[in-house]
Amino acid sequence: RITSKVAMPNYSRDNPSPRYREMEAIYQQMHIDGDTANAISADDTFDGRSLMPHIQVIGDSIAGSQSKTLLDYGCGKANAYARAKAKMPDGQIVQGLQAIWHLDEVRLYDPGFAPYRDYPTGTYDAVISTDVLEHITAEDMDWVVGEILGFARKFVFLNIACYPAKKILPNGENAHITQQSPGWWLDLVGGVKRPRFDHLTVFLVIEDRDRKRVFIEL
Repeated sequence: RITSKVAMPNYSRDNPSPRYREMEAIYQQMHIDGDTANAISADDTFDGRSLMPHIQVIGDSIAGSQSKTLLDYGCGKANAYARAKAKMPDGQIVQGLQAIWHLDEVRLYDPGFAPYRDYPTGTYDAVISTDVLEHITAEDMDWVVGEILGFARKFVFLNIACYPAKKILPNGENAHITQQSPGWWLDLVGGVKRPRFDHLTVFLVIEDRDRKRVFIEL
């Protein structure tokens, strides 16, 4: 959890920190302009590719929990949802994650990308968030994690990196503005989960500084 001898302001969705608002505006602009520092086009900036390595494990969790609705929180441009392909046991090639995962509904949310900026309503069987939390300001982490868990009925899947991103933001900061150890993330997510969200299963895939993945179930 975020701890300090100085009392932290009670930030929330309705009252985020000034840095959160700054970062939100930066991401909104980068979705339009691209990553100009690295000469990456807008189409290829935050396009949702970080979801691709986790399609199978998320699919297994969806099947195991019999989930039928899903929210992707911080989806970016979410290109994987249309582009992903999979070969079914009968040999059929299926395109699109909604079909691959056998879902009735997929909701995409990202405050930085205009087509998916509308805030979600209701709850979903599954909520996933890949390569998102390390981009969130530390002072807002408790309420953001609580918000993510609050949208879920069955399980949450979080993928978090503990190392610097390749991207440098226009304000000079590394895009991974919150870089912490796996233990720090485990304590934070576990602290938010208990006891309000004890009914949920939370899967953490934390990538340490050496790019090794640590799989944790809470």
